[in-house]
Amino acid sequence: HRSEVIAKLKHHIPGYAKGATGIYELTAEHFDLAAQRAAMLSARFAPEAGTVPYTKMHDLVAFLQSIPRRD
Repeated sequence: HRSEVIAKLKHHIPGYAKGATGIYELTAEHFDLAAQRAAMLSARFAPEAGTVPYTKMHDLVAFLQSIPRRD
């Protein structure tokens, strides 16, 4: 449930709030490991119909990271 996710985020990121600024900077160093873990889980589990959550968020993050930044 989303309230459990928010509670876990607050445990690992003190002061976390949805829409807070600076979260990217706090978590960016962990993206590579998170993407590796997500890809491993994606290969291990298949999407199912119903209420079982399943995303390919690591694919979206990889795509977004591939877009050249304009500063």
